[in-house]
Amino acid sequence: MKFFEDVGFVVDESIWGHRLHDEQPPHLIFLEFLGILASQREHALTEEMGQVSYKPQRQLRLRGVLFNNPYIASIAASKNKSDAAKWEQWLSKYTEGAAGGDDMSYLKTVFSSFDDFARVVELLQSSAFEVNSNKRWSSKFVFPFGSDALYEDLMFKGEVATNNRSFFGRTGEVLYLMLCRTEKKAELKNLLIQRLLDDKTSMNRLVKTIQGETEFAAQEKVIESGHLPLESHSRFDQICDDWIHILKQDMPAYDAIQYLMTSVGLNLTLYFLERSKEVLADHQPVQMLCEIVSKDRTKIRTLSSDDYQYNQNLSLRAITESIASIQNQAEWINAAKADYPEARYVELMKDRFQWPKPKDESQSWTAEKCNGQAK
Repeated sequence: MKFFEDVGFVVDESIWGHRLHDEQPPHLIFLEFLGILASQREHALTEEMGQVSYKPQRQLRLRGVLFNNPYIASIAASKNKSDAAKWEQWLSKYTEGAAGGDDMSYLKTVFSSFDDFARVVELLQSSAFEVNSNKRWSSKFVFPFGSDALYEDLMFKGEVATNNRSFFGRTGEVLYLMLCRTEKKAELKNLLIQRLLDDKTSMNRLVKTIQGETEFAAQEKVIESGHLPLESHSRFDQICDDWIHILKQDMPAYDAIQYLMTSVGLNLTLYFLERSKEVLADHQPVQMLCEIVSKDRTKIRTLSSDDYQYNQNLSLRAITESIASIQNQAEWINAAKADYPEARYVELMKDRFQWPKPKDESQSWTAEKCNGQAK
């Protein structure tokens, strides 16, 4: 049995899944999801033997040109330089800082001039997410114009690229599993592939032109079914219904993506709060009263603040209740009749929460103390 550092991690996972990363904004959740979808195109939104396997794209050449390339604009603006001289200067500069040392000379054969190449790069940069942030270049993302624009978050140690969970924190994996478990997943799958993974669009072809041959991670990643403990939930179906409705609207796919990302943020927030209420046996709907910002303190602001504080505390209350609920189980109650009840309490806590770790066990624990230590 694998023991985690603290019981809270296991309790969180048993309630909400592994993992709803609170520092992963909706656009990164959506990009992580799309990367899995593109890898699973042939069997999208399906689980096989309780698992989903996918091989993320890396696209190092693409993101290297877009985000690790501070010379292109100044070289393009150079006067009295021939096209060949511009290419030569840029290729020399790029190679000095390139990850992996890829030969980018093929770009000279696919663009009619260096200035055309520079204009395409500028266009793609202008549509990227957080392009002006101080994130490392390997953690910046181009807009998802098609499957060639999708790739995982990476971190470099020297010239070795490793998967990084700072920005792709697995919430996109949880979202993928949620949509695998919806009633209308077949309809959603067709719409997602048709609208968002059309590789013949002009923008995706531009991305493909810069990237060249697709680069994949060396190994497949596996999402275990236990990452999402629920086989079904009304919120999963609500996300699916919302996305189907958005994708059926008469609007460009690139505009629809903005609404899909907003839907992700709202629905995952509601799922987090609803699961907390379910653990607490609180059947009242989630309430989030939004105020209109003003200088004066109004009743609406007071009520909104109260809602915020109540919702903020729901997860902590749910965790406490989840741990305490073990005392109501028949096995726990019957343990009091055993010859050595304390040992049985510890055994039950290990089975449910993978806690205590062997070094933390105590033979002096009563039922209340054992449960209290976990909380």
